[in-house]
Amino acid sequence: VNSNQNHEEPEIKKLRVNNKVPKIKEEKKFKFDHPWLLTTLKGHPSVINDFDISSNEKYVVSCGSDRSVFLWNIKNVQDKEHKFVRSQIELDSANKIQFSPDDKAVLTALQDNKTVRIFKVIKKENKSHGLVPHLDFAENCDNKDLIQVSIAPNCKYIMTCYVDTTLAIWTLRVKN
Repeated sequence: VNSNQNHEEPEIKKLRVNNKVPKIKEEKKFKFDHPWLLTTLKGHPSVINDFDISSNEKYVVSCGSDRSVFLWNIKNVQDKEHKFVRSQIELDSANKIQFSPDDKAVLTALQDNKTVRIFKVIKKENKSHGLVPHLDFAENCDNKDLIQVSIAPNCKYIMTCYVDTTLAIWTLRVKN
């Protein structure tokens, strides 16, 4: 082995050109374009886990991996922009969401706590609507992963489904 042999370092591309940092091309966002498309709802800063539309077709709820729950006003669905109210879930995120049949509540399945949280849909003083956490139950049911939540049409029962193939039916009418 010749110690005088010339070992060349691989060429490193310079990021600076004339002492200026080149602008990185911003990736173009996909634009939805279809004759049937009425509108798009924009506001979630991260992945949307689930959504549902109210039975009166005035609202959409959605939940994201960023611990947010959005209540969208789509009363005039063809409008370009839609007002929304954002609620935050502390230290958790919802992976499933559903309106109650009477549109007075929203059910969420919380991912980390394996809990069902019910939000009450409220009317604010300015006549807009909002979501307020109302009730948590089915908390950490044997530490099983909660994968789905649903409510009966009569609003008397809530069903939960777990990864271990368990279906649980819960009553909302507490006996004294």
